[in-house]
Amino acid sequence: MGFESRFIRLGFVRQAVIVLCGMLVLLARPGIVRSEKGLPSTSSETGEAGKLPVPDAAALKDATRLVEDVYKAEFARAKTVEELLSLSKNLVESSASETDRGRQFAMLVAAREMAVRARDTDVVLAVIDGTAKTFQIDAFAMKVQALSVLSKSLKTSAEKLKFVVAANALTDSMVEASRFDTAEQVCGLTVNLAKDVDPALGRNELSLIRQVKEAKALYAEATRATDVLSQKPNDPAANLVVGKYRCFVANDWAVGLGLLSRGSVEALRKVAAKELAGVGDAKEMGGVADDWWAAGAKLPGIAGTRMQGHAGSLYQRALPDLTGLAKSQAQNRIASLITGQTRTVGDVTWISQAATYTVSSMDRPERKPLPSLLNGKGGGYDDSFAFHTMDEEHPFIIIDLGAAARVTRMEIVNRRGSNGGRAKTLTAWAGLTNEGPWTQIWEAKGEEAEWDVDIQEAVAARFVKLGLTEHVAFHLFSVKIMGVAGAGVSLPKR
Repeated sequence: MGFESRFIRLGFVRQAVIVLCGMLVLLARPGIVRSEKGLPSTSSETGEAGKLPVPDAAALKDATRLVEDVYKAEFARAKTVEELLSLSKNLVESSASETDRGRQFAMLVAAREMAVRARDTDVVLAVIDGTAKTFQIDAFAMKVQALSVLSKSLKTSAEKLKFVVAANALTDSMVEASRFDTAEQVCGLTVNLAKDVDPALGRNELSLIRQVKEAKALYAEATRATDVLSQKPNDPAANLVVGKYRCFVANDWAVGLGLLSRGSVEALRKVAAKELAGVGDAKEMGGVADDWWAAGAKLPGIAGTRMQGHAGSLYQRALPDLTGLAKSQAQNRIASLITGQTRTVGDVTWISQAATYTVSSMDRPERKPLPSLLNGKGGGYDDSFAFHTMDEEHPFIIIDLGAAARVTRMEIVNRRGSNGGRAKTLTAWAGLTNEGPWTQIWEAKGEEAEWDVDIQEAVAARFVKLGLTEHVAFHLFSVKIMGVAGAGVSLPKR
């Protein structure tokens, strides 16, 4: 039985398309390296030192047959999302100890297919990233192939939103690597899905497509300008063009600042030189951030967006040591980087369904915090609570939304049954990092079976901390956080 027909026998028709149409040709596509000119470019060299070549067709055919035989029962049993993801994880873990290259690769292919069937975008991309650590593959191209298949199977708004968020982050990475071909393909997959979640979110995706095209044009200009710099290294116009590409597209400020400081635009030249001169303390760093923020406000498109994003990263670094109005301004501007990109989205959605959380402690070693707290199921332990801390001072949980968003509402269900009074001091804080600084957004007025909390002034946050302000055990049945998810919005890179 042939390679394709074996996959069809197992019901993996869509996955066979990825493997058969893309695997052996796709993986030989160019990788990304740095050219002598300093700009990212494609290369005919596929691999990196220490990585394994992709198995040839014959080896992969034999390895796939063996994987299917060994895992035949598991493949047949895996029906639910939980079962498919568990099998995917098992395949990845088992592949790590497999010494045969063909079998290892086949197991990773099967792990990815299980994640596709489970409609979990994050796991699909993670499996491909893991494959790229071992094998000489074009991970970007493989991700496009996998996302193309996955995009056709998504059912719920939560699945579609998760896809859009992950795809936009991937697009950013592709643009920074100058892989505009794959970036445009990913953008093409997200528009309709985003529209299904909210029409305004679809418009945001169209804006992203325009920014990718703008970045592609900047790359072409920078390529020509780099030729000029090879002959005239101090040419102001060429330094400006290459500096804009480095900073605003490749997000390579370490190199780009020097170029901008020799460029032909005075405002950019001055602020770049100021940052290059070094900042001695938080106040000086905040001042440089102020200058970038002001410069970005005057420019449209990707340049203005990236300048203010860079300002945000400087504010974030300076924030712990800023005080007074300077600190308040930095916090407000960091928040505006999030809310400014999400305010056009009309409908509030459930943004915590795919979130994760950590707890300050658990009361018993055999217990673990259950995902039922956030995924809509609730409870899990005696149909009463999803987690249970020790009796301790100020117990808490920290919920990671996965990306920054505007939080507008929380629906919290107390522990069912007994001991609900322990949550009478329940308090909520919001933060942009899991270590704070935290902004209190709500506190309970006493014990309730449920709390429906409307946040009067929507707060920008990636992390929500729920905790008690006394020495007691902490436990809840469920938490649902509503808000406006930022499609791909996250804190700028440092």
